[in-house]
Amino acid sequence: MTHQHQFTVALGAKIQKGPFGGGNQFAINLKNFLEKRDVRVLDHLDDPGIDLILVSETRPDLAICAFDLIAACQYAARRPKTIIVLRVNECDERKNNKIKLLNQLLLSSADIADHTIFISHYLQNLFLARRPALAQKSTIILNGANQNIFHSQGQKIWDGQEPLRLVTHHWGTHWNKGFDIYLYLDKLCGGKLKNKAEFTFIGNLARGVKFENTKVIPPQTGKALAASLSENHIYLTASVNEPAGMHHIEGGLCGLPILYRQSGALPEYCQGFGIAFRGRDDFLAKLYNLRQNYQPYLRKMPNYLHTAEKMGVEYYHLFLNLLKNKKRQKLKNKNFTLYKILQKILFLKEKCSLHI
Repeated sequence: MTHQHQFTVALGAKIQKGPFGGGNQFAINLKNFLEKRDVRVLDHLDDPGIDLILVSETRPDLAICAFDLIAACQYAARRPKTIIVLRVNECDERKNNKIKLLNQLLLSSADIADHTIFISHYLQNLFLARRPALAQKSTIILNGANQNIFHSQGQKIWDGQEPLRLVTHHWGTHWNKGFDIYLYLDKLCGGKLKNKAEFTFIGNLARGVKFENTKVIPPQTGKALAASLSENHIYLTASVNEPAGMHHIEGGLCGLPILYRQSGALPEYCQGFGIAFRGRDDFLAKLYNLRQNYQPYLRKMPNYLHTAEKMGVEYYHLFLNLLKNKKRQKLKNKNFTLYKILQKILFLKEKCSLHI
């Protein structure tokens, strides 16, 4: 007898092996959670019984993209009861793009989708400013990391005497990942903070970046990454206009108080579990502040609860509610035309490395 699942979800991400970005970790965590709740999860649209399609990437040329919104809509046109949900995890502000092509593509996508999930209030506010009506068909669900991998067991606690060890990790190489601050800290570790602080960078470096006083570790994932993070005392993120991210979540779950930039979505993920800085001008003062208050913040870290479990529960209940109500949008041809044009321009822009 064939087993009957609760419902079937097509997840628009091809899970990649090895170190990859936050979108990959999201896909792994959500897939694992839903399958434990007896939800059938696919990464394709070649099945007649899909109840809900989660579009997590609008650029089909990316390795992680299993399908885009057009493919999802073509499926839904044949099977009108299928719900289409868009997950927005990006914006042009993250890379200081002057022409907001990606934002416009995402707005066009949100117009077409039945429901949109934003992974931060920061992102939702950016898009609501352009499209206030999205408030009626959007939800905020914050990211979460796997607590079975990222946890504080085995964490190295600062004794107050040894050099304070700071760590960050990024797979992307854009300057806005925070390299202005990481280079500044590298310089400090050879000057004012010599023998007082040490810095470890895990991941890929931006073009032209050369550290002199920083330990650089190639990209890691899973337990190896968690072990490396746990060797340190403070997690640092200097990302500019961060849509949400996973890096600071993984550091926080490993028990590290967070020194974070007052930018993008970082405050809503990190507030209360560390100290914020604005930029280079106040970075050192805020580092000294966190150093002085290390123990009080360390005691708060067990309450840092941005976990994959919490995130999964919110997605699961949203999906149940959407499937129960089944309110479908009417597909608009004019939105498809705009979507296709923007998608093509973005593809050509990235392929030719045009910085416009």
